[in-house]
Amino acid sequence: MSFQPLGTRRLFLGLFATGALWPHVIGGQSPNLEIDLLLQKVMDAMGGLEKVKKGLIRRRTGKGKMKNGETEIEFKEDILTAGQDKIRFTLVLNNTTPITIGVLGDKGWTSSNGNAAFPLPADRLREVKQEALVMYLATLVPLVENKYPMKLRKLESVQGRDAVGLEVLVPGNRPVIFHFDKGTMLLVKRTYHTIEGGKPILKEVFHREFADFAGLRLPTRETVLQDQKLFVDVSEIKYTLYPRIEDSFFEKP
Repeated sequence: MSFQPLGTRRLFLGLFATGALWPHVIGGQSPNLEIDLLLQKVMDAMGGLEKVKKGLIRRRTGKGKMKNGETEIEFKEDILTAGQDKIRFTLVLNNTTPITIGVLGDKGWTSSNGNAAFPLPADRLREVKQEALVMYLATLVPLVENKYPMKLRKLESVQGRDAVGLEVLVPGNRPVIFHFDKGTMLLVKRTYHTIEGGKPILKEVFHREFADFAGLRLPTRETVLQDQKLFVDVSEIKYTLYPRIEDSFFEKP
């Protein structure tokens, strides 16, 4: 069954009149009151819309283990993001080999083990930008701003709890699906199709162990499945929020 809004038509009219419920209009379609109310509850659970917007510019660090066939690789990650087209991701494998990827607008670069950076090939840049888009959607800001058509899905069980599904329709891409815990209203799973190394992959990212960072509730652990097999488990995730990050941090060095 789909998520049902609380209250009556009069309640919804009152919410619109007071500005407490965001209008959800896509391409001239009628407002979807269920989606509006869902997103409002999610924003409240995370700490409020203003804090969520401030969280767009952030640094995330964490450590974990990655499965490569039968091999398990330890890693540390350091990710700077400032919206959809500004990202710098550094991965340190087994405490020895740093690999950095940067994207600024339509340009991308990579460097390994302290060597000189070189431009990302076009196909790899597309893959990285696709991943960056999903990360941007997962901030939920573009959903609140109605940048993409959305539709509700049936209730599903995620990590043993009922979760409300929301499907985001991105032009030129397959839908991205978000699940929100029905009790806490926090984002607990995102599901999407992507390309890595030229190979199509189904990704499922589970968000766990939420904590407060400058008033914003964010997950401190993520588990990633690729084609339903464990790929990455990241723990001890921490966030630092910034009012601004200069473009020079994302430019090719």
